[in-house]
Amino acid sequence: MIGTAVVSLPWAFQESGMLLGLIITFTSFMVSFYTCKLIIDMTGKDPDYSDTLRKYYGNFGYYTGLIAPAFLIVGAVSVYFVIMTQLLYPILLAIYAWSSGNHPTLQ
Repeated sequence: MIGTAVVSLPWAFQESGMLLGLIITFTSFMVSFYTCKLIIDMTGKDPDYSDTLRKYYGNFGYYTGLIAPAFLIVGAVSVYFVIMTQLLYPILLAIYAWSSGNHPTLQ
């Protein structure tokens, strides 16, 4: 689901119009800001958010806080590579057609 959201966001903002796009952007900003504020308020003097998770949820929370961002990064990198491979094939085909004078068709 990460890929469809990343790819469709520019289209959604284009189709929403200026006023609705600004309202959606501001609402998203407020939700993100409030979430960050809650996290900062909960951490207090802890040097790392994983330490806060350990304080409230024990070792399970600590290791979850260490491992969960890795899954998010793997998802983002997977989406990046899928998008790049979809873009790379037509580019390589164009380079091949330009360099050889042949005009292959896209399949």
